[in-house]
Amino acid sequence: MADADQLILEEAFATAVSLDGRARDTFIREFSEVHRPLADKLRALLRADASGGDTIQSSIVDTVRELAGELSDPWVGRSLGAYTVKERIGSGGMGAVFLAERTDESYAQSAAIKVMSNPLLSPVSIERFRSERQILASLNHPNIATLIDGGETSDQVPYLVMQYIDGISIDAHCDEQNLNVIDRIRLFQRVCEAVDYAHRNLVVHRDLKPSNILVDKDGVPKLLDFGIARLIDPSTDAGAGLTATDARVLTPEYASPEQLRGEPISVASDVYSLGVVLFTLLVGRSPYGDKVSKPRDLESAILDQEPAKPSTAIIRAAHSDGSNPSCSVEQLGRNRSMSVSRLRQTLAGDLDNIVVRCLQKEPERRYPSARALAEDLGRFLRHEPVEAAGDDWVYKARKFALRQAKPLTAAAAVLLGLFALNTYYTARLTDERNQAVQAALDAQRAASRSNEVSQFLTDLFESASPVRAQGEEITALELLNVGVADINQLTDQPILQAELLRVMGVSYSAIGDKDRSLELQQRSVEILEDQPDVDPHIVAGSLRLYAESLRVAARFVEAEKQARAALQLHEDGAFSDPQLYGRTLGTLGSTLTDIGRFEEAIPVLLDARETLEIDGQPPTNDLLVVLGDYSNALSTTGRTRDALVIGQDIAEISDVVIGPLHPDTVVRHSNLAATALRVGGYPLADQYAKIALERAREIWTDENPQLMRHMALAAFTASNMGRFDEAIALGEEAVSLLEGSQWAETPHYLISRRALGVIRTKAGDPEGGFHDLEPLVDFASTVFGPEHYVTYTVKTAQGDALTLLNRFDEAEAILRSVVEKRNELPASIHRTAQQSLAALLSRIERYDEADDLFSPLLDELANPSGEDGSIPILLLTDASRHYRRSGDAVLAASLADQAIEWGLSNLPDDHFMIARAVGEKALSRAELGEVSDAKKDAQAALIVLSSLFSADDPQIAALNRVGER
Repeated sequence: MADADQLILEEAFATAVSLDGRARDTFIREFSEVHRPLADKLRALLRADASGGDTIQSSIVDTVRELAGELSDPWVGRSLGAYTVKERIGSGGMGAVFLAERTDESYAQSAAIKVMSNPLLSPVSIERFRSERQILASLNHPNIATLIDGGETSDQVPYLVMQYIDGISIDAHCDEQNLNVIDRIRLFQRVCEAVDYAHRNLVVHRDLKPSNILVDKDGVPKLLDFGIARLIDPSTDAGAGLTATDARVLTPEYASPEQLRGEPISVASDVYSLGVVLFTLLVGRSPYGDKVSKPRDLESAILDQEPAKPSTAIIRAAHSDGSNPSCSVEQLGRNRSMSVSRLRQTLAGDLDNIVVRCLQKEPERRYPSARALAEDLGRFLRHEPVEAAGDDWVYKARKFALRQAKPLTAAAAVLLGLFALNTYYTARLTDERNQAVQAALDAQRAASRSNEVSQFLTDLFESASPVRAQGEEITALELLNVGVADINQLTDQPILQAELLRVMGVSYSAIGDKDRSLELQQRSVEILEDQPDVDPHIVAGSLRLYAESLRVAARFVEAEKQARAALQLHEDGAFSDPQLYGRTLGTLGSTLTDIGRFEEAIPVLLDARETLEIDGQPPTNDLLVVLGDYSNALSTTGRTRDALVIGQDIAEISDVVIGPLHPDTVVRHSNLAATALRVGGYPLADQYAKIALERAREIWTDENPQLMRHMALAAFTASNMGRFDEAIALGEEAVSLLEGSQWAETPHYLISRRALGVIRTKAGDPEGGFHDLEPLVDFASTVFGPEHYVTYTVKTAQGDALTLLNRFDEAEAILRSVVEKRNELPASIHRTAQQSLAALLSRIERYDEADDLFSPLLDELANPSGEDGSIPILLLTDASRHYRRSGDAVLAASLADQAIEWGLSNLPDDHFMIARAVGEKALSRAELGEVSDAKKDAQAALIVLSSLFSADDPQIAALNRVGER
């Protein structure tokens, strides 16, 4: 076979193999009319491809391309008009593209010459190529490659001479320059302007993709390859009269649904393709997932599958198998100069809505023009409401508030005060009644057709009427007790009895009586399980609530069993209730998280989220519960920054959806505070913990353990801000309220007393801290189990206290027992113990061993692997102290500088942790003989530290010695 024929066959096969059905038949027929001797060979290649599947197809393509690569290009070296072809640089929709140089000596100029592919030399194809020349000649825009010249070769092959763009594709440029999301959008807006210019000149591009948008060395994007573009005839439907071949010459990954179906093309088709390009620039992958690779599967996905939102694609990428590190979620973040969590936060909301509008299946639901898309992106950049978000007034109000933050501050304070006053009195007047009967009212609505339920509720409320109460106030507890007594008489109506016992059990839980709550719920489940004809929907709901109560009481094994039993009823097909199924998945996922089985918990919680999430609908409280538990799981396993983004979102949404004084909203604010603590976000943690405690005091009494939980958290955040007296007072109050109550042997007491022990140790009272912590290891082993991660956090806290008490052997033993569990513990908890052990070993002058522990922690800090590392200021300060002790004062001073820099960027300037780091720098400078600077730093550190810690604090004593030199 001649070289030219081989090239023709290679190009024909590459084109035909991308076509299906009638489009392929038409192409083969046209090819056969022009290249009859090669037609049989082309058909043979296509038959082999069809019979052999992907593997044979790949082999054929590779072989043909290999043969083609060994042949000399017949166009290289030829003169076309005033230009000489130098080398092939690519292929476009209608032919090959070559780099050429002007050789008529008029002036030096590089150009891109596009020569029509030989296989397409049919009359229809030649006319299409000439159409491209006409299209390009009509376009004059700074972001569109311009037409310089054109003509035909001596063989009557048409060619175009175009502006040569020395650049790379827009996606590669953005990644190479590590452009952030804002800069990517601004660059993309210029592309939209070029496309809109083409549209206004009655041209639809129809093949928009990153490789057709080059960015030159000056950062200017250029739109090229109008090879399959079409002039719009205003008097007819856009795209009318297209041949099958014409309609199918496209790039499937970026083609609109109507293009794939062979339907009329309009500007909306280009808007769709722009949406795919924008998705790629933002997320680095296809809207339909990375696993859709076969052409038919991709076409099916574009036609039938809803594309992912960009922010959702980031979350899914975070849970992918990581088989391709080059496009990992971490690499996506680095390419966009931001953390993955920040990237997801930026994409969520407006950008999600903008991209999704572009990718609508129906053309009329997309943006009406590329200009409209660019303008909406401009609104996003200016923090204005975007058109894609619809007319939701809450959304627009938030955007207005963001732009007018300062003028609204005073008005907001007044409104907040009025709202809080109204809420306070409303809550006080209705609190006891709501706590006692809210669940009963839910049962009434669910079983409104039951006269028995109606009568029961009527009798129950009548017991609180003035006539029956005779002037005495009926409390929630008394009302519940009356209700349970009545329920016990319903032995002849077991199903009604079971439902009402469940309702009362939940109500007892709401007022803090866990024992009574579990007793009633257990009786409810047992009664239902004994009934042969009971509605499985009722059983599933009761099992879920019972599982949730067991989880709160730390009876995790039983909770998991009941949750799985409820799920089994759903999966057996006994009934259908997606919302109940999603809530039950959430209960199971939360239970697995509490147990510490995070790898099992996270997929379950994601399934729950997917089940409860309804497109176009505001999030329900059930969905917020699941997202909160998912955030907690991420936080505990070290992905704290991702958790922080989700936690902030759901706390803000919860304030709006269910109100600031709803118990779930309060818990979400405290969870957000706990997450912020794990990354050293102490001011943010303190802010949210204060809010949570203030609201908790409004809605819970001193008998409810939720209040003590919020006290303990607020105490912990206050200690991290250096307010030790306040922290100790709060911690002591929480522990005192729990001691002697029915919650004294629950996780609530354990967590509160552990917090108090850690606070005392941190405040310079390790003896008092150890006194609080000493009994808690056995306690944690009983409540959670000896191998539970909470038990190991107690051990680490004990080890820190023992180190400060100079009980080094005991401290080392207990800390090593934690560090040895590297593979069994969440990474963040293990790293904390490793840092504590390293500091201990350095203190007793076992420097080599300490170095072995500090080095990997510092490496992780410098090169994070996706999980959060240790809190930088604490690790860097401890490491600085270690290297000063071991004789490397230069490295010690450098690490102290890094600690100070991090602290000044994240904490108040007078924060005691910054003062600790400044103190270490002073001591290192003293070792280096920099006496004057050392004294200056020592004095600065002592101003802060002396007001918080006693004179016998080891660092304060050392700094005083420096000051006396």
